[in-house]
Amino acid sequence: MHDDFDLYAIPNWKFVRENAVPEEKVPLLTTGAILIHAYKYQGWTPQTLSLNNRGLHPSEVLSEHLYVNNKEEALKLVEDLISVGGVGLTGETRVESRKQIDERLLKYAGGEKSVLSQEEAEMLNGMTDWIIGFKWLKTRIEKTDFENITTTLAWDIERAAFVGRLAYNCDYLSEEEVWSVLGRTRSLAESNFEDWLGYSISFIKGISIDKYNADFQLMCETWDNMCLLNDRNDGDVWIWSPLK
Repeated sequence: MHDDFDLYAIPNWKFVRENAVPEEKVPLLTTGAILIHAYKYQGWTPQTLSLNNRGLHPSEVLSEHLYVNNKEEALKLVEDLISVGGVGLTGETRVESRKQIDERLLKYAGGEKSVLSQEEAEMLNGMTDWIIGFKWLKTRIEKTDFENITTTLAWDIERAAFVGRLAYNCDYLSEEEVWSVLGRTRSLAESNFEDWLGYSISFIKGISIDKYNADFQLMCETWDNMCLLNDRNDGDVWIWSPLK
């Protein structure tokens, strides 16, 4: 983990205490946490359902980046991400389901290098090389950790939970409705991944293919954010609620 990110990862504990959720709901805060944490400079923190805004309103993110402007659009996007996933659900011109992406990645791992574009391969390989060697709960991440994960499902789970959490903070969804969304995404994570490392690798594979033209340094910062979610010093949600 890079030290320059640690300072900004410290939650506003006063806000967290004031907006604490019931203990039995804490595990449901784990999905969507990566993307919520990415907005930590705006004061957003994954330890609560409510967001501590410092200027950027969740409606701006939903509208400008996810094309969601009301309850119906939020629920439809959540459902599409869970059931189909992939690319083309949030305004992209490229359309490809999670199943199709996963099939391409399996072929690529099997030696069919032509199934990925040059840009996709560069981002995926660059992120893989960046992450191998990091420590995850005192264990070194190996190449086999990547090879063992063959789905991009976590990228879709994370976006579905993120949409739900933002929609709640825009009053598009009730508290009961957002807990229902987060219950579904948490269950999917538990059913498909052994731990948060596997979930994170799945997320990285998905975002690398979807956002292959993104700034590489920003992608590396996304990984740093995930490491912070698993940092005992910050007491964050993945430490509070392991998958198994």
